[in-house]
Amino acid sequence: MSVPATLCIGAVQWDLIGHTADPMPAGADLPGRVSRMPGGVAFNIAQALAREGLTVALLATVGTDAEGEGLVRAGMALGLDMRFLHRGGATDLYLALEAEGALVGAVADARALEEAGEAVLEPLRDGRLATEALPFAGTAVIDGNLPEPILSGLAASGLLARADLRLAPASPAKAPRLAPLLAHPGAVLHLNRAEAAAICGADFPTSLAAAEALLARGV
Repeated sequence: MSVPATLCIGAVQWDLIGHTADPMPAGADLPGRVSRMPGGVAFNIAQALAREGLTVALLATVGTDAEGEGLVRAGMALGLDMRFLHRGGATDLYLALEAEGALVGAVADARALEEAGEAVLEPLRDGRLATEALPFAGTAVIDGNLPEPILSGLAASGLLARADLRLAPASPAKAPRLAPLLAHPGAVLHLNRAEAAAICGADFPTSLAAAEALLARGV
């Protein structure tokens, strides 16, 4: 089995997004359109990298339901390597409402990813991608949707000790989950000022100030 050069580890789900051109106060029931598309931070990054010609595999979880099968087919159609997915439970879903081109609110149901736990990382242990003795040595993109205990365990395990890590927080609320991986010598953070503030526990007036604070934490 060939080993892909790049892994994207984290959220794979269906994005269900309602759009309306009108203002949306609380309780409004408005005409508009609803789109449904494959999504999740890991999936979105993977397909962007695949468009640039990279060979990318996903480490994530999708259900054994029809929605999960649909995500697998969608990923394969985009040229993604879907061989290493964990399968189980119901497929995760992101539900959002947008009005006048701006996000009104969203709910991310990531129960499948959270319940899968360490099983998502099994291909890094069982020889399909790597082993404890021979860690994965390619590029690994990790998003902040993984539960903090999984990320802490991953940082302590050495499974990615030789990898080029790219960390994508996914949101300010989830950014602190990535803190255990910040000391990895090959880690690069891709984040905004709000996510930096969440990691450091302080607000920053500029991106430069945020970057300096992250460097002081060992990034």
